[in-house]
Amino acid sequence: MVVRHAPAVCPQCQACLAGQPGAVVERRQVHALPQLRLEVTEH
Repeated sequence: MVVRHAPAVCPQCQACLAGQPGAVVERRQVHALPQLRLEVTEH
């Protein structure tokens, strides 16, 4: 899945950016791992 984060307005001049092409500056991957469950064995 790819989630796009596009600003609605320019952070400097507040101009509307709707329909404007953008550039990818940085990409990140987030991995959601299931919560670990510990099992204790007494010997």
